[in-house]
Amino acid sequence: MNDKLSKYDFNPPEEINILEVGIFLLKKRKQIFYVGLISLFLSSFYAFWQDDIYQSSASLIPFEQNNSLTDLPDLGGLASLAGISLSQSSDRSAEAIERITSFGFFKDYFLPSILLENLMAIDRWNPLTREISYDESIFDSAKKEWIRKERFPKKRIPSEQEAFEKYLEIMSISQDNKTKFVSLSINHKSAEIAQNFVKKIIDLINSSMREADKVRTLKSIDFLNNEMRKVQYIELKQAISSLQQDQMEALMLIEANEEYIFQILNPPIISEEKFSPNRLLIIFIGTIAGIFLCAFYYSVFYIVKNSQNNI
Repeated sequence: MNDKLSKYDFNPPEEINILEVGIFLLKKRKQIFYVGLISLFLSSFYAFWQDDIYQSSASLIPFEQNNSLTDLPDLGGLASLAGISLSQSSDRSAEAIERITSFGFFKDYFLPSILLENLMAIDRWNPLTREISYDESIFDSAKKEWIRKERFPKKRIPSEQEAFEKYLEIMSISQDNKTKFVSLSINHKSAEIAQNFVKKIIDLINSSMREADKVRTLKSIDFLNNEMRKVQYIELKQAISSLQQDQMEALMLIEANEEYIFQILNPPIISEEKFSPNRLLIIFIGTIAGIFLCAFYYSVFYIVKNSQNNI
């Protein structure tokens, strides 16, 4: 039993002669060369099998809203009831970014404004003819019907949650802590759709938050109007009047400004150059990795064989 196990014992040598290993690898140069060729072929096949991805991005500036009621601290309770903030300035970019990445924004605003097949079923986009081809195994472009097979949890028509996962996969948004600039980008097989998606996200976040603030401001004005009829003291009437004036100014700002949350510094464009993949880099790394692994294998093989001969 012990004699059988002794054949597989491996005692690594105390010193490894690099020169001898190098000479052995030199003898195996043909095998390493062939492995390199195979790696070159496989990595080339993989690189050219990958679809071109285009990126469209926009640089945005948060729009700061200023209020003029910081000199009326005694109105905090009433303003709170009316849904009014007395802070001097408000940068709501963090809230907007959180909304853009939320399922609610995607389901209620973004998804109804696009074609689901442009998010989930595009196969290729021709940059010369600007034509889109869909994956006919899941979407019949002639009949405009989803035909993919149902495999739990995936349904024939992609669900809102599945589409949301794809949305988060292709969308990226971040804010620079120093400049406060916001960068929004979309990676897509179609450069035109990538640009269109970026523009839609900007328009939708501005319009949705603008509409929400409009509704809240109108409710605040109605509340203050009702309170004005109840109070008798002149000082309190003047205070409420100041709040009303502020809300009317806020409403005017909401109505007049379409770029309500984000102002566009650098608009999204239809990119002429693909964003990925870097095929030359894939081929280079794949070929070098194959050669390295082959050389490593023969190095270990030589060391193990040499150590067994010394037992």
